[in-house]
Amino acid sequence: MSVQIIEKSGKPEYAVIPYAEYQELLEMAQDACDIQDADVAMAELSAGEDESIPVAIAKRLVSGDEHPLKVWREYCGCTQGSLGAAAGIGKSYSVSVLYEF
Repeated sequence: MSVQIIEKSGKPEYAVIPYAEYQELLEMAQDACDIQDADVAMAELSAGEDESIPVAIAKRLVSGDEHPLKVWREYCGCTQGSLGAAAGIGKSYSVSVLYEF
């Protein structure tokens, strides 16, 4: 790794690296976060905390064909009216907000 250290008042202030190396470090950091998240999820599942999402729901969310709010609302068994009431807004407003995204 090639690093240029920029000092201020005799102390390191900035480290400058080539963009390609920055991208590689960023990817490694994201991978480390993903691994940590997976470890936490596995520990929770092992402890009996089942907060998993059904595969069918995950596929609907990932496909991007439907609005995520609609997918979650249907998964939770909420109607547009009940969701609007829970959010303190009317059904017609909740429908218009849904289609603004």
